Amino acid sequence: MPSGSFDYLVAHMALSPFHRWLKPEIVSSDETTGEVLMRLPLRDEFRREPDRPILHGGVVAALADTSAYAAIAARVRHGVPAIDMRVDYLRAAAGEFLMASSIVVKFGRTIAIADARITDDAGHLVAIARGAYSTRADSRHVSPP
Repeated sequence: MPSGSFDYLVAHMALSPFHRWLKPEIVSSDETTGEVLMRLPLRDEFRREPDRPILHGGVVAALADTSAYAAIAARVRHGVPAIDMRVDYLRAAAGEFLMASSIVVKFGRTIAIADARITDDAGHLVAIARGAYSTRADSRHVSPP
């Protein structure tokens, strides 16, 4: 098993077919604060409409979920299935890439809560999200979502 949270996340996230399709890049995982930073290069298939650069909201939500998931998984070193998630879209997302910054705000014996902030390549805040994830080490839920 990789020793640091960054190495763990890179190896762990590579196991998921969905993450291999989405292709988020882990930029950093801070061992002290628990913050995880991800970058998502944008592709044409993420667009809501073929003739407009605006992204489909599902891509923004997927990045928020993946980033919040990573912040908790880096701490427990196993998969953490989502229980609930809320995304507030603040502006249309477009550009060359999105950034996601996530941090665990509550860590319990069975449930953890993480917040994610999604910004575009100009640094504009496009969405905020909060997710609840199971922290139990259940063999049926050890791989990424």
